[in-house]
Amino acid sequence: MSDHDHDDGDVHACDCGATFDTLDALKDHAKENHPDAYEENFGDEE
Repeated sequence: MSDHDHDDGDVHACDCGATFDTLDALKDHAKENHPDAYEENFGDEE
């Protein structure tokens, strides 16, 4: 069984290829590693 090439519906993927079980984990990753992309995607929520 492969974790690749399918979407459980519960996996959030970053454009860099990292995947996360929760949206919050993805946001934390983006904020730390891709601040520009974070602002673009989530910045207006605060």
